[in-house]
Amino acid sequence: MNASEPQMDNTTWKRISDRFQRWPEDAASPVEASEFASAVKGFEPNIDPDYRQFVLMYGGGFAGPNPIYGLRRTATMGIIGGASTAPDITRWFRSKRWPGVDEWLIFSIDPGGNPVGFAKDHTVWLSDQTDFKQIVQIASNFEDYLLKWCLRLRKVD
Repeated sequence: MNASEPQMDNTTWKRISDRFQRWPEDAASPVEASEFASAVKGFEPNIDPDYRQFVLMYGGGFAGPNPIYGLRRTATMGIIGGASTAPDITRWFRSKRWPGVDEWLIFSIDPGGNPVGFAKDHTVWLSDQTDFKQIVQIASNFEDYLLKWCLRLRKVD
């Protein structure tokens, strides 16, 4: 398997699938690969392959308490600065000169509205400027983020 193919554990995928079967309103709708490629043009180095697969399968949604923005949103997902897709939300945070996000693809927010995004090495970072005024790595990749912050199956370091 190469670095551009999904590598998430099948157990994690099953947990997400089971969650969306129980709460279908938490998932948006699938996205075609060509639409995804077009929408994320310019953000390619930041695309974790598992995130790409998640967006293709579900479009976006809630895999727990935190939203996962992709190219579609559920009725209960917020709009950030008038934006509802990961690329547009990223552009909005960049336009606000939010610290640290110039090199990220933002795909989520924390409960305080701070952006969560992928760096070019697919690590996941939080730019918390509302409470702690710091930029911190919170997960090693998309699966780690889901397991720690969304599904809460891993301990947060």
